[in-house]
Amino acid sequence: MTTKQIEDNDLLSKYLTYVNVEKGLSKNSLDSYKRDLLIYLTFLSNNKKSVLRATRKDIEKFLEERTKTGSKLRTVAHNKVSIGNLYKFLVREKYLSKNPTDNLEVIRLKRTLPEYLTGEEVERLLSVHDITTNKGLRDKTIFELIYSCGLRVSELCALKMDDVSMKDKHLRLFGKGSKERIVPINDKALELLKIYVSTSRVSILKEKTTKELFVNFRGDKISRVGIWKIVKETMKKSGIDKNVYPHTLRHSFATHLIQNGADLRSVQIMLGHSDITTTEIYTHVDSAHLKKQITKHPKHIRHNN
Repeated sequence: MTTKQIEDNDLLSKYLTYVNVEKGLSKNSLDSYKRDLLIYLTFLSNNKKSVLRATRKDIEKFLEERTKTGSKLRTVAHNKVSIGNLYKFLVREKYLSKNPTDNLEVIRLKRTLPEYLTGEEVERLLSVHDITTNKGLRDKTIFELIYSCGLRVSELCALKMDDVSMKDKHLRLFGKGSKERIVPINDKALELLKIYVSTSRVSILKEKTTKELFVNFRGDKISRVGIWKIVKETMKKSGIDKNVYPHTLRHSFATHLIQNGADLRSVQIMLGHSDITTTEIYTHVDSAHLKKQITKHPKHIRHNN
């Protein structure tokens, strides 16, 4: 087979169009793949290589350099996946006859347990907002929904008014790959949401109209950066000495469900995981929690004294 002559940037553009249309990836996933591949293309250019002429050794050298220059193992593993998927596409489209990433050594990651908050810490976080103010009520409602529904930040930011069913007590979410799922809202979160929609949201928007559920004080859709600032501000007020991210609330939601007896399949559905092995990490978190709790047993305490 003769290699088609085409510029690397054109190949990248064709590939990104393919994954966007055929795979239905989220904007965040698409941007992540693009970042990885632009770094790879820069490496090839610096070494006077091209995507279609690169060998397995070139790719191994790229991954090795990424590690040596301080990139985390998880980041390098993501780079490898992005490059591998690009070459699968190129073989499928007959730009290449063989995938140079075939049989490339697997980058094994140490599975780390996600950071999560205790039930008491969550209550402390939810108690710092002054719900007599528009900002306080909005922020508390955001926190309550992320925690009690296990939302990704991107899912919360994307919520529209029509995605909320007050009557049926659920949210309609569009997760990774635009996959739709329905998540129940508990009574406490629902009550806060009703009050926010009828008071604070109206006041914040003033005369402006929008379909977005959560808005900033310019009346625009709230951003991921905006949520990040709210979390950091809330953590500071709570006095909790932990490095908490917005995703920590989602981890806490899943962990607390498992600890209180929820079955793995139900947790998988509520989190929107396509593969149950992703959800299984929360069983390991629960095991770690139990091991810590057993040290409080009287016999364990006497044995160690």
